[in-house]
Amino acid sequence: MHENYRSAPIAMERPSALDPTAEVLNDASMTNAEKRETLASWASDARALNDLPALRRLDNGAVIRLEDILKALRKLDDDDDDPPPSPSSICIPADHLLPVGQAA
Repeated sequence: MHENYRSAPIAMERPSALDPTAEVLNDASMTNAEKRETLASWASDARALNDLPALRRLDNGAVIRLEDILKALRKLDDDDDDPPPSPSSICIPADHLLPVGQAA
């Protein structure tokens, strides 16, 4: 048995299963928001295994590491093509600006 699996033998339940986080990240039918929602739900403490809080059980019975889920969320954030604009990048025409204290 591989040394890494001795500390968490439950992680070997589905050794041939594909990486579910990669499946979500590569699913072209899902929006980034849907991918983020799925991964965040997997990271929830409600999916933690008893006495093994670093592992999460998915609906299909697969067990994955929380670390892998969080890594996928970070990758999704890094790959996001359309991040929300920062306030400093928004261009507002000068004729639309009002002096402070003046009502519209």
